[in-house]
Amino acid sequence: MIQASQSSQVAHTFRRMVNRLALSLSLALVTIVHEFAIFWAFTWRDWTTTIIPGTMYAIAAVRSLPVTLPLQSIALGLGRTLVYLILLIYTFTSSNQISGVAEDRINKPDRPIPSGRITLRGAYIRWYASTAAFLILGAAEGVLHWTVLWVLLTIAQNFTAFGKHWFTRNAVFITFGTLCIMQPMWAQFAPTNPHEWQWVLTLSVLSGILFQVQDFRDIVGDRAIGRNTLPLALGERSSRRVMAVLFALTPLLSSAIDFTSGYWGCGFGLGMFYLAYRILQGTSKEYDHQTYMMFTYLFFCGCIAVHMVFP
Repeated sequence: MIQASQSSQVAHTFRRMVNRLALSLSLALVTIVHEFAIFWAFTWRDWTTTIIPGTMYAIAAVRSLPVTLPLQSIALGLGRTLVYLILLIYTFTSSNQISGVAEDRINKPDRPIPSGRITLRGAYIRWYASTAAFLILGAAEGVLHWTVLWVLLTIAQNFTAFGKHWFTRNAVFITFGTLCIMQPMWAQFAPTNPHEWQWVLTLSVLSGILFQVQDFRDIVGDRAIGRNTLPLALGERSSRRVMAVLFALTPLLSSAIDFTSGYWGCGFGLGMFYLAYRILQGTSKEYDHQTYMMFTYLFFCGCIAVHMVFP
């Protein structure tokens, strides 16, 4: 009888432990899924300018090597670069949306803070945590200088007047920000050489010029918060003409400095002419957003994809 009672007690204790473990795992899974959903809501609009092109640039670095790395080394390296890019974009988008709640209520009410999915305090916690993890990873990977520069640019862009003027908002931040995204990706696998530095510097400078196109879709919200974007500084019609000319001239400049060439150069030119036409024809926020996304696919992802396939 005593043995039966002890056995029953042991079985009961074991079941309680299993139930507690199952509950803990269930809560952990729910938390992970919830945090991923919040991360996605914060960042999904920016993957085509950060995570996707950054990963492709890391692959381009691997393909540029004169020797073939072991598959395991490539997989581990790409895994680390992916985590780095995830933290990089999270630090920016969380702080950007903390400082831009009033604008997002007008332009992007589906974002986590204006939609009520998380509180402002919750957004701050995520920003502090992602920034700390980002700096630690940057130090571990030997690219701390690029990591620190990205954090400083992020703070200046989102919490100072730096981010409210069309020149510093795009020409400065996008140019240096692109370098902060691309150079750590390359450094994970290959040493920088003069040809590569020239190519990525060209990409960065052209990005700083052409990314002004993103501001046509947010004119109402930008005006409401006092941001001085190019469409508000020059007037919408005049700024559309300026940007259309810059887009049309980009293929010629790219060909002259050997940034694009061959069949890709022809396709790139046709695509940029089409985008110039769309800029002039833009009549709605939705249409301008589609134009901007096409630009990120063609220019940012497209140029890097070609560089990846033909290193």
